[in-house]
Amino acid sequence: FIRSGTYTLNTGVSLPSNIKVKGEGRFNTVLQPSQSFTPLVSNRPALFNMISQSVQQDIEISDLGMVAQGDYALVYQANGPLKDIIIHDVYGSAPTGMPLVFFENAGYLGTSEDIFIYNVITRTIPPFTIYSNGLYGYRNVYVSNIIDIVDGNTNDDRIAIIASAGGSASSQTSNILIQNVIVRDVNIYIKSTASGLVNAFKLDAGTTKGGYYSVYENLILDGMNVYVEDVTSSSFSGNLLLVFNAPVLSNVVFKDINSASMTNLFNNLFFLTFAYPRGLKIKDVSIRGGSVGSYRGIIQLFQTLSPSSDDYVEVDGLYVRGMNAGSPAGVIMIDNSGGQNINPNLVVAKRIFADFSGNILLAGYNESGSAVGANSQVILDDVYTNSSSPFNIYGSVKLVVRGMRGFSNIYSPYISVSTPSVPSSGTAAQNTNPVPVLVYIYGGTVTE
Repeated sequence: FIRSGTYTLNTGVSLPSNIKVKGEGRFNTVLQPSQSFTPLVSNRPALFNMISQSVQQDIEISDLGMVAQGDYALVYQANGPLKDIIIHDVYGSAPTGMPLVFFENAGYLGTSEDIFIYNVITRTIPPFTIYSNGLYGYRNVYVSNIIDIVDGNTNDDRIAIIASAGGSASSQTSNILIQNVIVRDVNIYIKSTASGLVNAFKLDAGTTKGGYYSVYENLILDGMNVYVEDVTSSSFSGNLLLVFNAPVLSNVVFKDINSASMTNLFNNLFFLTFAYPRGLKIKDVSIRGGSVGSYRGIIQLFQTLSPSSDDYVEVDGLYVRGMNAGSPAGVIMIDNSGGQNINPNLVVAKRIFADFSGNILLAGYNESGSAVGANSQVILDDVYTNSSSPFNIYGSVKLVVRGMRGFSNIYSPYISVSTPSVPSSGTAAQNTNPVPVLVYIYGGTVTE
């Protein structure tokens, strides 16, 4: 138990199993490193360390804060796996660098599990990172009630869950699994004094070897609010939600995400790179302001391996208003940077409201603007847009549109207004376009 007061630490503290560290309130019990602070891990300076070569379990840290003037974490873990870890009601303020809570499963000793982190407030320093840097991953992780204020220079992911292999290809003998993760009620406030890079939420497969993959299975991001003040720095950039280095996504849900921006902060809102999307759902997203660049998408889907019948992406509920669009740019972009016909097998988008000058669907192009071709099945249902060019499609996209309202014309390299020749008696006219078309018939008689 640590009473109220400000305490200066000269060296990091190694925590054993079966211990509870508790202060008298995160703003009352304040810890700070001294100018001559000696870290237990040289390149990972942290006040509390869990670095045993064996399982560390039954550890609780609560009701205290950290104030630092450099690159420090409150809690750092490496080597042995964790079990039954609780961190709650803590505060951290530091200019930049490591996250407040940094779990780095750096060895090859087993899967970490049953981790609970909640009621966390941070200032500039990122709140939380899981970095699986070995053969094993994490499971049963719960993160909730995060308030993150960014008011200085930063080049960090605010919340990151990384599944990367270490060592050589021969040392990796299985997929790296991140399983049963809930991240809930995240609030990020980016002030006008902020600069640098912000990725609000990131999944990153890092480097995998030996033909194995990083797999995120049963993961939910449920509730994230991001507000951006008038940040004028041209160097400020990032992504609202970033999935990077092509993991396998299996039963992954991103829902109740809200972003309001007074500036053109985000180059992409959702940039999702995956090997396979085995059930990916994006639900109830509201975005006001910001921008999306040319040959980019608000929701950009980039698949790296040939699709399978199990691939499925669903967007259910998307509200977009006041956003600047590149030329071209899409509400949904099927990005073919991986090559022709490497794209999700099925994409379903419904309940879409887009006050947006770009396309609803941009498909078949890579980020350089080259027409590569796409071969997805896309269903659009209950869509409202004021776009004059809702579709920009290159390739053999099978498109079904139901209940689209508010657009005046359609553009695609394959679609144009034409008057076909009258077929001979008994011959049916065929629609060769990749989307349904309106057919006007006048004069004479016709049978169906």
